[in-house]
Amino acid sequence: MTKFVEFRTTLPFSLEQYEIASRYTSAKMKLVETGDSKGFEIIHNYEPFNHPEFGAGQLSRHLIHVRDQLPSILRTLLPYGADEIVVNTCINSPRSYTEITNPSYMRENFKIIVDETSESGNIASANPLKASDDKLTQRRVIKIDLLDPYLSTEDLLLTPKLTDLKLKARNDKPLTGNWQNTEKNQMVNYQLFEIEFKWWGLQESIEKTLEKDIYRILSVFFRRMYAWMDEWHGMSLSDVEAYEEEIKAKLSIQIESTDFTGMRF
Repeated sequence: MTKFVEFRTTLPFSLEQYEIASRYTSAKMKLVETGDSKGFEIIHNYEPFNHPEFGAGQLSRHLIHVRDQLPSILRTLLPYGADEIVVNTCINSPRSYTEITNPSYMRENFKIIVDETSESGNIASANPLKASDDKLTQRRVIKIDLLDPYLSTEDLLLTPKLTDLKLKARNDKPLTGNWQNTEKNQMVNYQLFEIEFKWWGLQESIEKTLEKDIYRILSVFFRRMYAWMDEWHGMSLSDVEAYEEEIKAKLSIQIESTDFTGMRF
């Protein structure tokens, strides 16, 4: 049975800022989360593409080498070389569509589809992704608190304490605990995950693990997005595209490094 989970996160950005921030953060996180023979390999960055549902957009394709990051039971069961995850993302801002698969081994038995959009303001909509009634009936909504996510101490150490940060992009104005009542620029990000893992006896436990890991990744992603604001603030789309190409070149070297400072699973 397919699992539907929608993550909602309110952020102190405008939609225009988010388009730049999300691409910059995604690129930099690939570098941070690569090393010691695991992590990311970019096949190509965003190229023109026409999605059958969302229309003209940009398509990216990358691989994730994840053996050390998999749940221990899967590391035991999967043969060598079956740990390569393929990620295809089509962006037509503010909408994006991502398909995550394992064609070398799990094939049609594993797939994660992510439908994402964002809206201005801090009042969440009931169904911004226009999900079908069937998906809405099964969907579980999880809210991520930017300042107080349910993360381990180890995960929280991956980002600085956001309320202590004085960023030049914000004129050294710290983010307060009641920022949703005071910030001018606010938006809500929605990501609906469709998780499918068909393996008799393991399906339920693996899907629960995947849901937990997705929550961790998104929480750290959004916290880093805010913490790295001085780096991406003021960039244009062409600046971000150049940065993505720079990261692509660095990843082939970084994956051979013995250093790994990313998330542990």
